[in-house]
Amino acid sequence: MEICTRAISFWTYQTSQEAKYQEMTQKALEDKLSLYGKQQHRMTREVNVELTSLRDTVSGIVHDHFLLDVPKDVDGLQKDIEQEKRKVADMSEQLEEKTRQLSKLRTMYERQKRRPLYTEVPQQTLQQHLRDVSLGSETDPYRPCGTIVCGFWSNTRYWDVY
Repeated sequence: MEICTRAISFWTYQTSQEAKYQEMTQKALEDKLSLYGKQQHRMTREVNVELTSLRDTVSGIVHDHFLLDVPKDVDGLQKDIEQEKRKVADMSEQLEEKTRQLSKLRTMYERQKRRPLYTEVPQQTLQQHLRDVSLGSETDPYRPCGTIVCGFWSNTRYWDVY
């Protein structure tokens, strides 16, 4: 009986430790999720500001070019536009990468939330065991069904020990 009590207390301890670990992992994932969300918002604002400034620059260049009819250094302007396009492309790639990381983190978080904290012992297995124990050995009812190995019956599980 004492062995059963110890086995049950050990199982209780293990499940409580697993629950604490799951909670700690969930909190860490939630923290990362909020951090990546903030980074995504910040980068989105930066990209939008950059795009707005590029649009203003381009519209100003086009406006000046057509209204003033002053010859401009077209090559220099094209180089500036290409540099700005590269900056925007780099920022867009960074934003996409952060979005992918955020999506991956959200997926991990959802998977972690769905993961059960405790595993159930199948009811059918427990009922089969109880029936086997109640029947005992057919030839000798006082003879155990197995050999002792390190203080436990070799053909038993931790809930079989009594």
